[in-house]
Amino acid sequence: MDYQVITWGEREQITDPNSTRWSNRPDLIALPFPENPVPTPDDFPHLFYVTDGNKIVGNRKTVPDIAHMEGEERRWSWNFDTFIDPEYRGKGVGRHLVDLQVAEIAKRGIISAAAFSAPGTLRIYERLGFQIIGHAPRMTLVRNTRPFLQSRFRNAFLLTTASMLGNMVLATERTLRSALHRSDDFEIIAVDKSRFGELFDHRVVRVQPNYWARQADWVLARLQPDDTLFEITRAGDQEPCALFVLRDRVLREKLADGQEREIRRLTLMHFEFLEDADDLSQLLAAALRRLLQQTGADVADTITSYPPLLKALATGGFRPRGPGMSFVFSLPPGESANTTLTGWHLTHFCSDGYSFE
Repeated sequence: MDYQVITWGEREQITDPNSTRWSNRPDLIALPFPENPVPTPDDFPHLFYVTDGNKIVGNRKTVPDIAHMEGEERRWSWNFDTFIDPEYRGKGVGRHLVDLQVAEIAKRGIISAAAFSAPGTLRIYERLGFQIIGHAPRMTLVRNTRPFLQSRFRNAFLLTTASMLGNMVLATERTLRSALHRSDDFEIIAVDKSRFGELFDHRVVRVQPNYWARQADWVLARLQPDDTLFEITRAGDQEPCALFVLRDRVLREKLADGQEREIRRLTLMHFEFLEDADDLSQLLAAALRRLLQQTGADVADTITSYPPLLKALATGGFRPRGPGMSFVFSLPPGESANTTLTGWHLTHFCSDGYSFE
């Protein structure tokens, strides 16, 4: 097997229409973040892949980033989109790809980092010498239990009965929580990119030290078709107090008995606060609860380790469920840094959602 790397300046090789090697892998041709505001040097290692003959049997990608560590701006790379052909798994292909990636990135003085949700992946990175930044839990609020009970009840009557009972319990809990924590004193307004960008770039108040110095273009470059931009405004106020990005999508999967399950999921992808106030996390959690009810989605979730938001979500009925996300990094040889990265923050996009202290 042959292990190769393609730099950013060489990426035209991937789009060569005469190359049969890439014809069956359009995912490798597509750029991960077409509008990435971080400059990408031509020598930046973009794609790592391994071939057996003319077949690509494994690959990983990287995207450049910038971090502020201990008062110094550092070049950073995110590693993602790892794929190993099922026939080649368990043969060390993934390990060799990571070794090649780390070596190529380290030669350029760049920090190598990764974010992932599979627990087994953490053990792999630990064996490779990566340092753990932290873990962020997935906080989940279920509105409709039916799709989650579908794999347990094959009988339609039992499924319907169990779902009704489960939903009644959840509805009662939501009613009680709403009575204890009023959430009717604010508005949620969908906004366009222009409005979002103007507020983001001129009014954002960071609740942690700004290691990542993000601007609106970083968020807007990562929007997907299922994403909607929102602002939150307190009743009676003229100006909004928070911004967030919500992803609304339907996930489909085949169950063991051949049935197809659909789950409509709302996910908080990003948030920013526009003022320094103690109740903003509570307002954000309440906005998620309200949109879950208004849209009729089955579940709402987010991955975060920002303490005030975690507390507000738990108070609002959200519970840790499903895989969260772990973060690791590897420094170039001979270098050292504060491994806890105090105040380091990131959400699905990048904001104060993840805060490892």
